[in-house]
Amino acid sequence: DHTLLSSYEGLYQEVPKVSRSTLRKLFQASDVLVLPSIAEGFGYVLLEALASGTPIIGSSNTAAADLVSEGRNGFVVESGSSADLTRKLEWCLRNPKALRAM
Repeated sequence: DHTLLSSYEGLYQEVPKVSRSTLRKLFQASDVLVLPSIAEGFGYVLLEALASGTPIIGSSNTAAADLVSEGRNGFVVESGSSADLTRKLEWCLRNPKALRAM
C-alpha cells in the first residue's frame, strides 16, 4: 500500500523487472535489500544481494534464516510482523555507518 509508505518517500525504491547487469548495479548502489515475504520459500534475490555485497532484511519465511548472520550481513524479521520490520528499517536509518560496514 503506497499510502502507508508515503511518509518514507525518497527513502526507498521499488524496482520493476530489469536485466541481470542492471540488477547487479542496483544491488551495489543499495543500502539494504528487503524481502518481507510471507510465502517466498527460498528467495534467490537474497543470495544475489549478498553476492553483490548488499546486506539483507528477510522474513523468517524466506531463506534469510539460513543466510543471515544477524547484525553482520543483515537481519531476519518475523514473517508478518510489521513492527519487527519497522524496527530493523529504523535501525538501518539510524545506523548508516554500521549498515555500510555490513
